Amino acid sequence: MSNVTVSDQVVCYINTWNYPSYLSITPQIVQKTFPPGVDPQFNKVDGVGGNSSGGRYYTDTVTNNYGKITGYNPKSELIMFKSDTDQFEIKLVKNGNNITYSSSQNATVYPWHVLYSDIVGAVAWQFGGATQTIPPTQRAPTKVSEVYFLEEDTASTKTVTSNNGSQSKTIPANELFSFLWTIQLYFKGPIHQLIGGNLVQIDNIRQDQLGSYGGYFCLSSDLSNPYPAGITKLEISDGFSQAKATVIFDHNTANKTVTITIEPNTFGLLELRDLGEVGYPQFNNAFCITP
Repeated sequence: MSNVTVSDQVVCYINTWNYPSYLSITPQIVQKTFPPGVDPQFNKVDGVGGNSSGGRYYTDTVTNNYGKITGYNPKSELIMFKSDTDQFEIKLVKNGNNITYSSSQNATVYPWHVLYSDIVGAVAWQFGGATQTIPPTQRAPTKVSEVYFLEEDTASTKTVTSNNGSQSKTIPANELFSFLWTIQLYFKGPIHQLIGGNLVQIDNIRQDQLGSYGGYFCLSSDLSNPYPAGITKLEISDGFSQAKATVIFDHNTANKTVTITIEPNTFGLLELRDLGEVGYPQFNNAFCITP
């Protein structure tokens, strides 16, 4: 038996590498899938196969502030998994915006970390043993536009404790910033992402896997002058009004620096880190964010 406490927005996945049989699920849960060319889809499922690992699961869905349907874990609940010979339980206890997961005997729940010990991208529900197992083949993360996307069979859990996180940092005015994030984030402000050599204005960054990190971002469409002079504000939210933040960028054109300051906020974690400490020195100005 075990327990894990995370935000009610955090996705779950199912690990049955040690269990060979089909498991029925009561009540039904929601699986997030990714048909090509359209928004993610959410479908009720009532079972899962054995000797596998993966999926993106929630107990329900909700429409967020931007009119998008998204997965969510809204309440305390007991979920039963049954085969012809065995029965397992996953228990959810809701407290505010958090969920505590626990399991019956011969099952376990465990946090799936994203580079750091304090950043949880998902909660794994494992059946057929109380010791955490991983898929037999580990592969490198997928990378698109310098953003790394992590799945359950990518080696990502370093359980490193950051020693350089901060709420304010001064950088050269020609440096860009990055993100490490576990849920979809929405922006209000002139944020641009470097994609294919071009700066493209964006208003959100999706999260379809268990966690992502990297990319290059700034506040202008001019790569030679990536920040407006003076003060610019960037608002970041989770789309639910549960977590919001304002970040101040103060571009001092005289000394060619930008001071980045994170104002008090309602995210579970929001701080600037140099990802060089986890093996990615190219992302030395990364906003690390959890709900």
